[in-house]
Amino acid sequence: MASKIIDRGSVFLQKLVAPLPEFEEQVATDDFLKQIARDLRQIERDMKQVWRRSLENVEYAEALHRIAAINFRNSPEAAQHSFGQRSLELTKAYKSVCEQRAAQCLIPAPTSAELRWKKRWAKNRTVPDEVIKAISSDEARLGTQTAPPDKAISTGSGARR
Repeated sequence: MASKIIDRGSVFLQKLVAPLPEFEEQVATDDFLKQIARDLRQIERDMKQVWRRSLENVEYAEALHRIAAINFRNSPEAAQHSFGQRSLELTKAYKSVCEQRAAQCLIPAPTSAELRWKKRWAKNRTVPDEVIKAISSDEARLGTQTAPPDKAISTGSGARR
């Protein structure tokens, strides 16, 4: 009986030390770990690139809002405290900025710095539930803590998170 155990053990050891088939790679070799590290860096770069390209839309909307604000300040409507075409343009530009920022918040934050940007924008604002869910998923993915209850993000329904 002891010889059967030794034979089984030797067969296992022979299979263990036998060379791998041609298209199989050993796990945890230096080359394999380097490739995984390269892949992770590439994924992080891709996430940052998506974030930056979408942030250009936010910056463009902010620039248009600044132009609308300057046009409003230079118009006679501002001095007369009346609401006309310039004030409507200013309101539409501000709405566009808010929509672009909300859309930016739906993109996964590549790092904790972008997550802080999302939280800072959403703080003390009524934001859509999708934005709150996106921020929560980023917090879970990046392993950061949620905001304390007194600094919670408000939802459209008036509930606190």
